[in-house]
Amino acid sequence: MLQVSLRHPIELAHRVQSVHALSGGRLRLGVGSGSTRADFDLLGADYEQRFRTLMRSLEIMRRAWSGEPVNGGVLSPWPGCEGGPRCCSALGRNPALDRLCGKTVRGMGRLRPLQQLGDLQAGMRLYREAGGTNAVLANVLVDLRNKPEPGSLAERAAVSLVCSPDEARVRAEADRAIGLRRGTRRLAGGALDELETRARLSLKAGER
Repeated sequence: MLQVSLRHPIELAHRVQSVHALSGGRLRLGVGSGSTRADFDLLGADYEQRFRTLMRSLEIMRRAWSGEPVNGGVLSPWPGCEGGPRCCSALGRNPALDRLCGKTVRGMGRLRPLQQLGDLQAGMRLYREAGGTNAVLANVLVDLRNKPEPGSLAERAAVSLVCSPDEARVRAEADRAIGLRRGTRRLAGGALDELETRARLSLKAGER
């Protein structure tokens, strides 16, 4: 995730456009406000206003990528880069940002496993109401043995698949109910064999 609030939006828009062009339009840009106060202190930036700065910067970048005048000048979009790349950002942290993701960030919300389910649901609702269409829960922890190490991220994750197979099905249904799909999966120690075994059993059951 790129900490947009710590960078000049026009300079950043120019660099991002270059990468977008080199990638053949395949760039997906993760954007965030930043969460470490020390980073803002080092740059003399306002930590308390980081969400407002992020939203203002994203709007400036969107205008620049669209060829609109910004501060009296125009950043000419390269062919195939008009409008900029599709961006993703964390939902459920700031209501105004949730709405912005759905309205102008062009389509993807990113949710984190340590967020509480209520925060995810609230963020998803605002995101969908603003027109967002694609939300992914990133870094999903999976351990169908339901034996997380004490103090581990797997034990602390509020939204995960560290549970029994039956409970995993219930959680997957709850995700679908709020329009969420689980994205990148991270396996807790020893879980890969368990997943492979379960997959083979499911395939056999489907053949009968």
